Amino acid sequence: MMPYTIEIIAAIDMLIVVLFAVFLKMARDTKNQNETLKRELEDFKKDHLHSFTTMLNKIAENEKQISEKEKNIISQTNLRVNQLESKIYKDFDMYRQQGRQY
Repeated sequence: MMPYTIEIIAAIDMLIVVLFAVFLKMARDTKNQNETLKRELEDFKKDHLHSFTTMLNKIAENEKQISEKEKNIISQTNLRVNQLESKIYKDFDMYRQQGRQY
């Protein structure tokens, strides 16, 4: 009976050692996966922050270009309106009758 009990205890001890080794391997693998995911997340953050910053810079540059174009368009429109206004007054008053007392 005694050798049988020792065999059972030895088998249980070996099972405990094997299970503990498996647990340690799983814990190490989980830690490695966690570190890998952290690195990938940091890389992802850096890439997207860089992309976001680049897009903001492009938007600011485009806004500046649009603003300059708007100023040019407004200036040119004002010039054309003034020329047209001058031409209308000149053509309307070609017989020097505008402002004449009737």
